[in-house]
Amino acid sequence: MLQHGDVIAGHRVQRLIGHGGSSEVYLAVDESGTEVALKILTATESHTEYGRSRFDREFTIASELRHPNIVAVYGHGVYDGIPYTSMQYVEGVTAAHLASRAPDRRLPTATVADIVSDVAAALDYAHECDIVHRDVKPTNILVSAERSSLTDFGIARVLNDVRPLNRNGRILGSVPYAAPELLQAGRLDGRADVYALACTFVELISGTPPYPRSTVFGIVSAHLSSSPPSVSWRVPSIPRAVDSIVAKALSKDPADRYRTADEFATLLARAMYVDSPVPVTPVHRRRFWRARR
Repeated sequence: MLQHGDVIAGHRVQRLIGHGGSSEVYLAVDESGTEVALKILTATESHTEYGRSRFDREFTIASELRHPNIVAVYGHGVYDGIPYTSMQYVEGVTAAHLASRAPDRRLPTATVADIVSDVAAALDYAHECDIVHRDVKPTNILVSAERSSLTDFGIARVLNDVRPLNRNGRILGSVPYAAPELLQAGRLDGRADVYALACTFVELISGTPPYPRSTVFGIVSAHLSSSPPSVSWRVPSIPRAVDSIVAKALSKDPADRYRTADEFATLLARAMYVDSPVPVTPVHRRRFWRARR
């Protein structure tokens, strides 16, 4: 683990701001004095071909994307044997962290609508660039006072790229949010991300993912064969019209889903506010983010 004051390729480390199984993310200051997020591949992963290729792939794909709801990447390399990527620093928290601080892990309706709308815009842009994210989930969404941003393109796929990325037959993506075609290694397009966004919505609005099962096998089986959950049954304040919208987004067959993420997000917002005078506005996100961060 890096320490305060360590310098990596001209980036002076300030503090650790996040970590996972394969990487650590630090707040750092570059040579111009700008705050950046510095992502470091862990020692274990940096010694594996899979770990290095995934890390390199994330930079290659994300560096081609320029969108206000996608975390920008600036630079990439290896310094003193340490693979690193410098990225836009987003002063915020993940949607997962935000939910963990909320009563019953349920975020306010306006906050969820904002998050889904922002991520949908990011996804549709990526899909227009022929990129499928494949790992949309609350921990890969950064929520700030201004907007929500999609991050971690480590297992994203360029649609015309046929090179394998998985390791030892492992399922790519996160099982609680994985579309059936992803679980079955089928043909993928942007509708797999629409499915994952719908799973993310269900979790953020109700406190649990669509198919809360005790085993991975049980979750996979539910994605493949169980009926979509009723959000209005889990959260009585949610209009029943939301259920049919979520059910379409969670269709087993991609052809039965919404063609774009924005279509899903727009219909969802309209349905949630059909009986409410409360508008969808960033003001709600700012208030909640400041209270819960």
